[in-house]
Formats: sequence, structure tokens, C-alpha cells
Amino acid sequence: ILLIAGIVLLIIFDPFSKPDTNTPNDPVVEDTTITLMDKSKKNTVVVQKVDIENQSGKYSILYNDDEGIFYIDGYDDILLSTDMSNLLQEYTSKLIAIDKVDSNNNLKDFGLDNPTSTVTITFTDKSVTTIQVGNVTPDESGYYVTTDAADGVYIFESDAALPFTYNKTAFVDITLISAPTVK
Repeated sequence: ILLIAGIVLLIIFDPFSKPDTNTPNDPVVEDTTITLMDKSKKNTVVVQKVDIENQSGKYSILYNDDEGIFYIDGYDDILLSTDMSNLLQEYTSKLIAIDKVDSNNNLKDFGLDNPTSTVTITFTDKSVTTIQVGNVTPDESGYYVTTDAADGVYIFESDAALPFTYNKTAFVDITLISAPTVK
């Protein structure tokens, strides 16, 4: 009888079973991002040209279809950083905000009356979108942004807006040599 009681208790209180992770009281994590525009396509470059105007001046980054690379207009012979080229493609082909702000059409409160950066993106389908980057948010988690792709003032993550505030030299590949292959 003790053996049967022990087996029943083992079945009921199995110390080796994994806890149920799907309890009804667990909070559900929801994606709260706001997609303002999405022209991204898997393994396809959709951005043809990015015109950036910021505190360091005006410059254009173009895509060379024949060579499959981005370059700075006027500096065709200087390679851009692969990481920066990938970021540029990612943050211009899909505009994602982390929040929408109740602006009451007062752009001055967000630094958008005199934007830090104005970015004009030309896509391979010849459509054009403009982004204006304003002030950093008080908690420094992002930047206030407007775009002609959607009405209102939005907050973009810092990583998504910061490259538009860079000087053109920040996009240049600074690798001097490639590491040799091991034989």
C-alpha cells in the first residue's frame, strides 16, 4: 500500500517535469512598434538614393546596381562600410516607430521646426519618402521624427535615426587590410 501511495504521489508531484510556462496569469508581450512604411524585400535592395542634410552639410548616398554597393556621391572610389550600408538599407526601406506622440501640431516642442536632419529616400520603384529627425527624447531612447509616409510625430529608436545625423565620413569603410586566410 505504501508503494502504491508513493507512486501516486510521484505521478501527481513529478519533480522531474518541467513547469507549465503557459499559465493564464503570465503577461503577454505584444509588439508595440508602428510600421509607417515597408518597402523591404528579402535579399533585394530597394533603396536607390538617400539624400541627407544635417549639421555637417548635404550629401547623397547612392546604390550602384552594377557593382551591388552603396557609395557617397562624388566619392565613387571610396568603399562604404558594410555595416553602415546594411543599416542604411534597413532603416530606409522600412520605417518603424516605437511610439506616436500627441503633438498638437506644435513641431517646435520636438525640434521638428528646425530638424537636426532631413532625409529624402528614393526607391528603385521611383517613389520618394522624406524623414525629418528632431530632438532626442527626454529618456534618450529615441528621436522625434516626422515623415510624409504617415501623419503625426513619432519616436524612432536611436539606432534607427542616429545614422541620419552622421557626417558622410561615418559611412566610409576604414578597414585598411583584410585578414589573410589561414592555410
